[in-house]
Amino acid sequence: MTLRIDAQSQRTQRFLFAAAAFLLLYTSLRGLYYPHIWAATHSLFSYEFGLTKRSLIGSAYDLFGCSTCYSYSFFFYASNLLYIANLFLLWRITCRLIKTGNLAVQLLSIAFCASAGLVYLATTIGWGDHAGLFCVLISLQIRHFYWRCGFILVTFSLAILIHEANYILFLPVAVASLIADLNTEKFAPQLTLVIIICVLLTLLSLAMAGAMLNPAELEQLTILMQEKADFLLHPQAIKTLSTDTDTSVTFMLRYLAAPDVQKSVLRSLAVSGPTVIVLMTCAAVLIRSKQSPILLRLLIPMSGLSPYFLYLFGYDLHRWNAMACITAFIAFYLSVELQDNPSKLRQYLPTPKVLPALAALLIAFNMLAPVPLLQRDIDKNPPFAAVIAFITEWPISDDDFPRAPINRN
Repeated sequence: MTLRIDAQSQRTQRFLFAAAAFLLLYTSLRGLYYPHIWAATHSLFSYEFGLTKRSLIGSAYDLFGCSTCYSYSFFFYASNLLYIANLFLLWRITCRLIKTGNLAVQLLSIAFCASAGLVYLATTIGWGDHAGLFCVLISLQIRHFYWRCGFILVTFSLAILIHEANYILFLPVAVASLIADLNTEKFAPQLTLVIIICVLLTLLSLAMAGAMLNPAELEQLTILMQEKADFLLHPQAIKTLSTDTDTSVTFMLRYLAAPDVQKSVLRSLAVSGPTVIVLMTCAAVLIRSKQSPILLRLLIPMSGLSPYFLYLFGYDLHRWNAMACITAFIAFYLSVELQDNPSKLRQYLPTPKVLPALAALLIAFNMLAPVPLLQRDIDKNPPFAAVIAFITEWPISDDDFPRAPINRN
């Protein structure tokens, strides 16, 4: 009888792995596009005329002096390679959750594979968010506490130099993973080390948020960038180098007050919100059942909901809502990893008989719900546009995407 149960369990897990893989691929293709010119323009920012935000990659290009790096083709392949790496690392986390053997945890991980977070991750290939996500996903693979601390300090410093939003998006969940691994015998020195890392990265983030160019320097940098690039730069993307934080917050407060924007945000939250709510509720229950320290009980919910803080700084509201699905999933994963016996998770989760059914409904909802993508793109490019264009070489209609980004010759 025992062998038969084990065989059934293995067959069930194989089916769940197959379902998760299918949904991961299907959901990614729902939002797959060519990397946007806005992101490609940001990749060419440099420190040529002084310290400024989002300029690490372009400065690296200047350092090595490789003309190929300034082409859209190079940006296309490099950003897609990073996207595939992130997708693989998210798949590894999903596999770990499926291996717990708890049906509710398994179905919730599969529900994430169908969520708006992965749709939008495919839509924003090339954006700086992917660098921060890669850093936190790699850090979760490092088991040694001090090695992980060093990795987070170094890589998140680079991620903040690539895009300062990574500080709010993914650093909280990375810090939560450190707090969760504090050793009771070395609690004070390890906590001090974590605090020092947070302070250093906070100072760097504040410095980058205020690093701007004056109009004359911005004009000179624009001319220099356009001479090197083989595509037309996005004019609005360049203006971010001369926009300070106070201006962004003032603009966002007016922007969020518009009724049409509020309706759009509510529609976006209706699509991504159920996944975030269910994952964060289960994470909070699991953290409480473990009798974790109060610091971790506060940090896990904050890390899962951190993308919503960017409502004050950037108008990519659909993007923040979708990213919350990813951070909530990572927070949920951390809470599951904290349990001593993952096979007995069902005794901690609320209404264990109902939760698997709720997760199944969430999977169906995520598969069927329309996901708001980048502004205006949803009206100009159908899903799978990048795949169709790549295979057939047909040009796509949106002017923000190059008609011939890849030179096949």
